[in-house]
Amino acid sequence: MLSATSDAEVSARSASVASLLARRTIKRARDEETEKHLQESCVSLLLRHQNTSELLLEITSHGKIRSISCDGCAGLQRDTGVQTALLESELRRTAEQTGVPVGLLSARVLLENIEDLITQTDTNTQQVLLNAKQRTDVCALLQSAQALMSAGIFSPELLWQEYWKLQPVLEVVYHLHTHSILTLDFMLERDAAVSAWISGQLRALCASGEASPDDQQIQQILSTVVCVLVRRAFEDCAHKLSQTCCVMLDSMIWWLLDSLSDKGAETPAAGFWVQVFDVSVFAGCVTEETLQHFFTHTLMRVLTYRPVYKVSDVIAVQSDWSFAKTPPLLTALFCKVCVVFSVERVLSQLQQVLETHEVNWRHVLWCVSHLLIYHSQTQRCLTDLLSRLLSSAFDGYDVEKMITLLLLGRQASLEGPAVFPSYRDWFKLSFGGSSSYHAKSKKSTVFLLKFLSDLVPYEPPQYLKVHVMHPPFIAGKYRSLLQEYISLAKTRLRDLKVSLEDTGIFEVVNGSAGVLECPAQQDVEKAVTLFMTSSKIPATVIEASIFRRPYFQSRFLPALLSPRVLPVKSDARMMFIEALRKADKIPAALYTSYTESCQRGTYRPKEGVCKSSEDDHLLLLQDQFLHLRTMMSAGAADGDVRAQLSRISLTLKNVCADEETGSDVITLNRDSPDPAHAAGLDGGGPVLTQGHQCSTARRQLIEKRLHAGVGLSYSKMLNCVIRFISLQLPVKSDARMMFIEALRKADKIPAALYTSYTESCQRGTYRPKEGVCKSSEDDHLLLLQDQFLHLRTMMSAGAADGDVRAQLSRISLTLKNVCADEETGSDVITLNRDSPDPAHAAVINLILQSFCLCLLDASKVNPPNRQGSWPSVFVTVLLGHRWLVSALTHRLWDLLQHQGGALSAAHVLGLAALQAELHYCRRSCPPLQLQGSSAAALPVSECLSDALLCSTRSHMALCLRFCVAVLSYGLCRANAQAEELHNFIPQRLYKKAQYVMARLVPETRAHMSDEQESDLGTDLTGGVRDSAVALWRSAPIRSLKERPQYQLSFSEWLSSELRVQRSRDALTDPERQEYEQWACEQYYLPMSQHDGGCEGDVTGLCAHIISAVLDRNTACRTGGSSPQHTDSCLPDLLSLLQALLYEVAITQQNTSEETSHFLWDVIDSRCTVTPDPDSTGHELTHQLTLQDISRILVLVPPALLLSVRTHRTGRTLDCQRMMKYISHVQRTACGDVGLLPFNLTAHFLKAVVSCGVSCDRPAEAVDACLSLFSTECPLLLLSAARWWTRLRPVLSSQWKRLTGRDALPDQLQMLEDSHRWSRRVCAGCVWPVPSAPSWLLAECVHTSLRRSDGEAEDVNTLITQLLETDRQVLLFLFVLSVMELICAHLNEQACLKRVRDVSVCLLAHLVDDSDWLLLFDWSGSDHRLPHFLSRVASQQTLRLMPLAFYSMLSGVEPEVLAAAARCPGFLYSAAASYRELSRLFLSGPQQHQQQQVLLQARSILMSSISLSSPDCVTPGQSRQLQSEYEQLDPEISAALRSFT
Repeated sequence: MLSATSDAEVSARSASVASLLARRTIKRARDEETEKHLQESCVSLLLRHQNTSELLLEITSHGKIRSISCDGCAGLQRDTGVQTALLESELRRTAEQTGVPVGLLSARVLLENIEDLITQTDTNTQQVLLNAKQRTDVCALLQSAQALMSAGIFSPELLWQEYWKLQPVLEVVYHLHTHSILTLDFMLERDAAVSAWISGQLRALCASGEASPDDQQIQQILSTVVCVLVRRAFEDCAHKLSQTCCVMLDSMIWWLLDSLSDKGAETPAAGFWVQVFDVSVFAGCVTEETLQHFFTHTLMRVLTYRPVYKVSDVIAVQSDWSFAKTPPLLTALFCKVCVVFSVERVLSQLQQVLETHEVNWRHVLWCVSHLLIYHSQTQRCLTDLLSRLLSSAFDGYDVEKMITLLLLGRQASLEGPAVFPSYRDWFKLSFGGSSSYHAKSKKSTVFLLKFLSDLVPYEPPQYLKVHVMHPPFIAGKYRSLLQEYISLAKTRLRDLKVSLEDTGIFEVVNGSAGVLECPAQQDVEKAVTLFMTSSKIPATVIEASIFRRPYFQSRFLPALLSPRVLPVKSDARMMFIEALRKADKIPAALYTSYTESCQRGTYRPKEGVCKSSEDDHLLLLQDQFLHLRTMMSAGAADGDVRAQLSRISLTLKNVCADEETGSDVITLNRDSPDPAHAAGLDGGGPVLTQGHQCSTARRQLIEKRLHAGVGLSYSKMLNCVIRFISLQLPVKSDARMMFIEALRKADKIPAALYTSYTESCQRGTYRPKEGVCKSSEDDHLLLLQDQFLHLRTMMSAGAADGDVRAQLSRISLTLKNVCADEETGSDVITLNRDSPDPAHAAVINLILQSFCLCLLDASKVNPPNRQGSWPSVFVTVLLGHRWLVSALTHRLWDLLQHQGGALSAAHVLGLAALQAELHYCRRSCPPLQLQGSSAAALPVSECLSDALLCSTRSHMALCLRFCVAVLSYGLCRANAQAEELHNFIPQRLYKKAQYVMARLVPETRAHMSDEQESDLGTDLTGGVRDSAVALWRSAPIRSLKERPQYQLSFSEWLSSELRVQRSRDALTDPERQEYEQWACEQYYLPMSQHDGGCEGDVTGLCAHIISAVLDRNTACRTGGSSPQHTDSCLPDLLSLLQALLYEVAITQQNTSEETSHFLWDVIDSRCTVTPDPDSTGHELTHQLTLQDISRILVLVPPALLLSVRTHRTGRTLDCQRMMKYISHVQRTACGDVGLLPFNLTAHFLKAVVSCGVSCDRPAEAVDACLSLFSTECPLLLLSAARWWTRLRPVLSSQWKRLTGRDALPDQLQMLEDSHRWSRRVCAGCVWPVPSAPSWLLAECVHTSLRRSDGEAEDVNTLITQLLETDRQVLLFLFVLSVMELICAHLNEQACLKRVRDVSVCLLAHLVDDSDWLLLFDWSGSDHRLPHFLSRVASQQTLRLMPLAFYSMLSGVEPEVLAAAARCPGFLYSAAASYRELSRLFLSGPQQHQQQQVLLQARSILMSSISLSSPDCVTPGQSRQLQSEYEQLDPEISAALRSFT
């Protein structure tokens, strides 16, 4: 039931709806037919009793318009037409009724509504801006006005006429202009007073921006108005509004400059007007030519604004007008105005203004600084301008151009060496040469000196010091004029209480302000450096000791004689002090005090000695670097980074007052890293602390200040809190920043204080209010830290290059304030490892930390090839501070060489980038020299490359990481700068990369050998090993090998390989052998000599290996970077050398007989220079080299030591080179009684036997060769006789193995017979004397005596027997005994008494034979005895013969001495021996034992004189001895007169 009922109802309803719809359609059709009639009825109804003003508001009601959807757009248009028609009808009706013209009536109606809208919502009668509701309603009214104007019932002219009578609002005028109702052009033409009103409204609009949040609307209004003014002022100068608009723009720029001149205050209002100079404002509004005219006009107005400064005032205060002190708004104005011009155009405009107008010198100089900081090409352009000014000034003797020249040059030098040379260098370059303009004539000279003299009363002292210390070049005949100027300048300096005596003797005074705190220490360092170079006291020091005696005695000597713990071995400073003492330049009392203080190990600084001030600038520098990191993270522009680096440079300058004092050569102490500047990387460790983390000392300082502020007022306390937080503002909001924001939202922080805080953070500076937390210790450091933080922010934000440069300039200025004497110092920079200055450790660490963090922050935004030039500007700023260079290099050396294992990947990347940038800026950096090294000075980047060791696995790992990072970074930077790659890659580092990559990454060997083609792409995103392979696939990296200076030669590879410690090598023994074999045989052997290889010459390869082995002893003395150790790869290389030499020996058998003795050539080239016998170091090095040569010789195949010559009679042995080596080289190294060591003796004889076998008659060839040795080089056979017992089985076995014969060759058999005879003779048997040289028999007897260690009776028996059989053998036995006696004296052997007894016994038997005296003959006799001695004894042995002479005579009996005294020639030999003995002892250090020997010898000589007869010396000999002894010993000379 319910269901049926429901269905029925639904059906009924459906029918009812259908019928209703049908009826609705019929009704709508009737409505359309009567629509026009209804509209007319409605209009008629509305026209009755309507108010036109209310009707206009009703029509423009935006509530209705906003309620209409897009679908009702057509209806809206129909409604708008109805409304316009309605309004038009009403206006016409009212005009007819009132008799007022409809145009005037519509204008009045519009103005009434506008005024009502403004006054209803705002009672401020001076407003220039509308609020949002007012702006919406006014725009709606103006749209209706547009419709009425289209209908012809609205008059814009009448509207303005009526509106001008009221109080216009600038934004309403702006909307009238943008709605094309009333243009600004019309308004300016209509009423002359409009220009003044608009100017005032523009200033009010800018001022309103401080309180209004609608900055965008303000900029739109300003931009629109300015575009109209610029177009009318500069597009058509003949237009009647041109002058009016130009005056309006001038009034605004003067208002802007007025706001900046009020005690340097900057208002936000002025900042709004600066923004209108942005080029983007004029896009599409004015032409480029018009814009350039406007900017040129603006620049001229800025430069000529209020020329209140006299030239004398400018000269006095110019040093305070650097870029960093330029108001930021003026800097921004310069940036915007100069952007459309080239630097040449701006400088040309500046020169034109200077020549035609009175200028505001402060603005002119600030403009020059801006160009230098923001435009890298300014230095070149400005230098050209200064050159033209200099030429023009002297051509016309124009004083004004000279003033301009001087001021511009000084201003440029104020910005630091990163952008322009120092004033000292510029002044010397301009006036210091004989070809300078002023040196061409007397008139020019007088003009310059008169000009400088006129400036003296106004000159700051720093410039006067430059002129006095580096005067202009003046010809000799005009020197009196120069002296007059110098006297005048010195008088002025005395009036200013600035003494030149405070200037160091080597100091280069520059134009920057400040007084050098410590010139004496720098003078000492340079003087010591020059003394090390020339071994003479520098002439400047001598002159200072005479002409600057007060400074020399009160400053220089106390600094030099600062007590210290003296080293065991005299260092350079000790030798220099000793040289001054000998020259009587050091008072005895001062020297005595110095030595006593050193012995006590105390340090009491003398009065006048420079005292190190505390580091007041660390915190400031930290803030600046943090700011720089923030700029890097934000991707700041290059100019802003440069500006920030400039501020850092200034802070660094203030860290050290002795800026630029020292040498241009930096001496680096590898073993004792300078702790002076090492504290910022986490307490001396290599870890770089994060910029936002505060050190403990700093937190304690801040806490102390906060506790001190408890008693302050709330405002001051809040300032303390804000300052504490602003010191460490991070890039992202941290807890403190969120806490500050919460306080601000809760209205707990005053708006002015918060605004100051934010602006300080943005500028990177913080100037504490008077009375709030001041501290003289850390203000500069806090400022630097803030500046670096701002720089980091700029990096993170991707700031423009010019902005970054500007920020670096501010940092440079801060660094300059840290060290008051910027640019002042010596030409020599040295690192004093004995007393390092710890003043700047924190600054150095802050710099390294900030650079690394800025690089990482900047890399987050852009890769290195898109970061601009900020890194090079950063480094250039640092290099502008000489005191910083030595500390920085010391720290880098210490990090790379001693702490490399603790460096993370980020640290390595940052340091690698710094290394590349140092190389790029190498011309701005003084060279570096390792302390104690005789090698030439090198650029810092090259020298630091040597800090990378490759001796252990950890060293190699660091070297690989660092080299990959430097090459990768350099590749990116070279692509970005369009520079050659070699400008970023140091030569030595590239060589290190070749060495370590090939050693640790075998995949790179094929690419280094050019066995594989380079890939088109280079993927550096993998690990270190993958990146190394990718780098060698890169064509630019490989192309560096084509440069000779970048090629790792075979000799350099060998030197590196010999420094590797085998036990700590990264390679296993098989891997190392495989690598060395690849390097030698596959890489360097086929390589051309031009590229450092051997061109397939195996002998050349062997020669290189031999030279490297011999050079390893001199590496430490010449400044090698790795300490010498015994655990080297020498055995591996010697093994490889031996294999290569055997290959040469086999090859030589199949080549011509003229094959060069390359081995002897190499050895001769190393042994041609005889060491200085007075130099222990050189003598020791020579002995070590000879030991290495001996080690190599025993590895050489015997066939290579001799050559076989073919003659008509057959094949013979050529042993000339071997004899030459033994006689001239090896003889000097004989230590044991003038004999060759056993291994060399055996190897040489084996070579004779081996090569003799290849002759036609082997035995005869061996005999002929040994016979030649017997006559020309007896040392070999003499040594063979000494070692025969051990040699005989070796040689017998070899001879039998090669020839199959048992009988030895005659010469070898002679040695066997001689030994057999000596043994029998020493045993007391009588045996026939074999046919052998007397000296050979004597050696055999001497060997038997040494072996038997016989008693005196046995020796006497042997001597008696030899006297009867062969007296010559006894004479040569005496020679050998004397040589043994000398050896015993040298080595202080225990057998000295026994050896002397044998020598005395032999002398007693030979005393009647005058031949023994020939052994001590000093007249050059040709007797065989001295001839033999000269062939077998070393030079050392020959020099000690007088010692042996008197050593024997001291042991003889009186009767033997008397018998000797009667021998002819004895007295002359004794006197000559004493003379030589005296000279020998006097040439060395004096010891008590030596004095005793000399006194004993003198006593023997006096006794001999008394025992000698008058005819024992000839008259000529007597006169000679008397003349020689007159100076040596007058008493002996008097005794010798009895023989006259």
